[in-house]
Amino acid sequence: MLKFIFTDIEDTKVLLFCPLALSINQEENIPCDDMTAVFSYEKVPQLKSVVVYDDDAVVFTGVVDEQQTIISTDGAYLKICARSMAAVLIDNESVPVTYNHPNANLIFEKHAKPFGISKYNGSDSTYYGELV
Repeated sequence: MLKFIFTDIEDTKVLLFCPLALSINQEENIPCDDMTAVFSYEKVPQLKSVVVYDDDAVVFTGVVDEQQTIISTDGAYLKICARSMAAVLIDNESVPVTYNHPNANLIFEKHAKPFGISKYNGSDSTYYGELV
């Protein structure tokens, strides 16, 4: 049985079962797998990630790109599109920013922690210059 464990933006788990439609694309020459699943409508918070299980085997892990409610004469549906974790690497575009007198903690919080790095070993001294 397929089981979808989503994580919302508050890091709460959301379980969904029995999709009405499911497509998982995994191709050799494409760096990022993708998944589209359609469920009967269920109100869910804003989702950020998903792990799909077939019984106990993980068949897909990724980030949610799109969450859409579809209402038609046939009924109401929840459509979720996600890409594998490779999406984090290929979507890594730098956002321009200028820091005046940044300290090591600021740089760590903004640029290392979002990638799962939990701590750094170093001083928290302030840099007296401009980083662009």
